[in-house]
Amino acid sequence: MTNELRTDRPGGISVITACVLGFLLGQVLALMGDIVGVGLSHFPGGLDALAHAGEAPWWSLLSSLLGLWIGMVGAIVYASRRGAQYWQPHSFRTTGLGDVWYLVVGVVLQGVIDAAYRPFHAHSLSGPVNHLFGDVHGVMFIVMALLSGIVAPVIEESFFRATMFRALSEEFVRYFPRRGVAGAVVVSSLLFGLAHAELVQLPGLVALGIILAIVYQRTHRLLPSVLIHVGFNAVAVLDVLAHRMH
Repeated sequence: MTNELRTDRPGGISVITACVLGFLLGQVLALMGDIVGVGLSHFPGGLDALAHAGEAPWWSLLSSLLGLWIGMVGAIVYASRRGAQYWQPHSFRTTGLGDVWYLVVGVVLQGVIDAAYRPFHAHSLSGPVNHLFGDVHGVMFIVMALLSGIVAPVIEESFFRATMFRALSEEFVRYFPRRGVAGAVVVSSLLFGLAHAELVQLPGLVALGIILAIVYQRTHRLLPSVLIHVGFNAVAVLDVLAHRMH
């Protein structure tokens, strides 16, 4: 793909629509995975019991991730091949050891947001990760740690920043030239927070999304946002591990 925009391409609305449909498709695929898993494992109480289970089995956690990611990747592929956006070839270009600092930023952000939650006696952003790990142990814990710590940041940043944020920016700037990018930062970050379906953690996730979008906009690379996300998630994973070792 070249950096030239095609004159016959759909607009940003097409990509935004694809993102919404891709996310919804991911939810449907995750549900289908649960239905298959319940049937094969003869899960006690069936699908309703699984939905209310305090700790989901590993196959449900895995199907939820894979289903959601398939939907997201579908939207990314549409946007880069047939939609309004070319995939920026320099997205994962590194500038050397300086990029390591973005990992540090992610670790620090987790600590800052955790400190902001503490006066309200609420758990910070470990909620989604605790839910993600369910009752997995041993090898599956390592697999889930790698998926949540590395794969999730790559796919989510490609979806929310390199695809949805760019499409929102294109549309918002068209109607609000001076404030369009700022509006896209806020809206994409709100959608990022809502996508995690964690009400208590929503403010922290939105704050994280805003920082990730700003970094992406300023650096014109996806790698810095991915590294911040990796560092952020790594702290949550280590927190889960520390609790299980007690």
